[in-house]
Amino acid sequence: MDIKPLFGLGGVLIAAITSQFTDRVTSIALADVRGALGISHDSGTWIESLYVSARIIGMVISPWLLMTFTLRRWALFAIALCGASSVLIPFSPNIEAIYALRLLQGLAGGLIIPLLMITTFRILTPNLRLYGLAIYALTATFTPALAESPRSDGCPRRGGRVRWRRDLVAFPRTL
Repeated sequence: MDIKPLFGLGGVLIAAITSQFTDRVTSIALADVRGALGISHDSGTWIESLYVSARIIGMVISPWLLMTFTLRRWALFAIALCGASSVLIPFSPNIEAIYALRLLQGLAGGLIIPLLMITTFRILTPNLRLYGLAIYALTATFTPALAESPRSDGCPRRGGRVRWRRDLVAFPRTL
């Protein structure tokens, strides 16, 4: 078996983990984000709601778009959209821009989750596909536990904590 496609599978795995990591970290840090932006509870819940809604839409349309375009093109597009929206959110001038970028981020995150499963089945041979399913399950079980760890980091609730979480999520996405 050629090792080159395994690097692609590893990249899609990292993208899927950071996609789910973004969702969990945002829900954990939403109170800090609302305070840092000076927005109300209702305005702050839109940050999470837009992400989740767009993610569901992305999960539905991703397999169809994957069959329309090639696996490589679709993976690069989804990962680039995810990375670009993650990097641009900290530089948003107002809450509406954050909403739009969060919507794109959720859509890209939804595009990546089915991409991991399809990539696993296309790249791995039949005797290794069970391990591919385990890799897919890793994103659903390991990532929420990983996202919970910044909650208990002992940092004070003021200062650079929101920025630390934002940078922690943006860095792996851009890789």
